[in-house]
Amino acid sequence: PPGVMLAPPAPDTAAQQQTPQPPAFLTKTFEIFSTPEYQDICGWGPQGNTIIIKKIDEFAKKVLPKYFKHSNIQSFIRQLNMYDFHKSVQDPQHGEFQHSLFRKGRPDLLHQIKRKAHRRSKDDPRAPDSRGQAARTEAGALWQELEHLKDRIHSLEAQNASLTAQNARAASDNALVRELLHQYRGQQRAMQDKMNRILPVLFDMFRGGGVPRSVAGVGDRGFISDAPASRVNEVLRFLDLDQGAAPPGTVEELPPDPLDYYQGAPLG
Repeated sequence: PPGVMLAPPAPDTAAQQQTPQPPAFLTKTFEIFSTPEYQDICGWGPQGNTIIIKKIDEFAKKVLPKYFKHSNIQSFIRQLNMYDFHKSVQDPQHGEFQHSLFRKGRPDLLHQIKRKAHRRSKDDPRAPDSRGQAARTEAGALWQELEHLKDRIHSLEAQNASLTAQNARAASDNALVRELLHQYRGQQRAMQDKMNRILPVLFDMFRGGGVPRSVAGVGDRGFISDAPASRVNEVLRFLDLDQGAAPPGTVEELPPDPLDYYQGAPLG
């Protein structure tokens, strides 16, 4: 009616609540650079309007696989470029990127960031759209990474086979060394036994006592002071030291005794 002011229509609260959801890439990227756990690897710039990758290698190996199931830093940067991020610092050791709507503490602005539209060529209507091209580019990068991993696996398998063969050869060599050591110890014990048997005889002979009767075959006690030198061969045969000694009953001349030279001249 005249003179009555009508109230303005109530706003559509349902429409206000239906805020568009930002792309998953932007949500994950915002979470990455806002996580204190990664502050030594990446984070926000001093003004909160840039994102900085401080350690590119660690970012690719430790952070990206947790969010994007790959570790390809170039693929991540291409995604940033598709959402119109720009590199603000030309430093190969660091990566700093900027977007006017990507700000620290403002996730509410993410839904306003749009993927750059790919303009089709007027001369070629069959030119691929941006999404298809991006998918092919990322697929190619993932394929290259997969091939690299396959090559790495083959290399590790070859190294493992080589180490296994070397271990087998080392085990065989160790077994051979142990066998030779066992034989050497047996020979050493036999030689020690022979030396223990011959030394007392030689000591008594050089002292002038002659050959023990038990060795010379003429009794069990005492010595033969005038035993001929040829009996020494029989002593050696008895001790199994002279492999080339003459058979029993024969006489074989021995070279002069070394003690004779030591005392001045050989004995008659």
